[in-house]
Amino acid sequence: MDIKLFLRNITSNKARVEMLEEQYERLQSVAVYPGVAQPGSVAGSPNPHSKEKIWATLADLTQDIEKRKLEYLGEINTALKMIESLSDADTIRLFDRHYLRGMTWEEIAFEEDVSLSGIFKMHKDGLNELRRKYPNV
Repeated sequence: MDIKLFLRNITSNKARVEMLEEQYERLQSVAVYPGVAQPGSVAGSPNPHSKEKIWATLADLTQDIEKRKLEYLGEINTALKMIESLSDADTIRLFDRHYLRGMTWEEIAFEEDVSLSGIFKMHKDGLNELRRKYPNV
């Protein structure tokens, strides 16, 4: 896997964890408040899911969330080590802001008072440095 793809995947993996947590919260509200109308159902209609099935699904989701959180934390730890190994402090800040904090290139360029092309060059140089240091990622 390429360094750039590895770093990009961190953001999508975080989104997957958040999506699973939202799904868990919705399902938990069905289990805890079974008489309350849920999205897509008619108020007062019986809940079509049995409590046992809902609680079993919640247990499965809990395990899946924890597994994905551990994977995500491992990826973050690896990414932090890689980013901190960069030789230039500005490039470290750029990678941290974009890949770990989710800032756009435009936001970073504005905050750093650097042109967008300057940001892209710094990014390209940083990627090349990481590819040399971590050829097997």
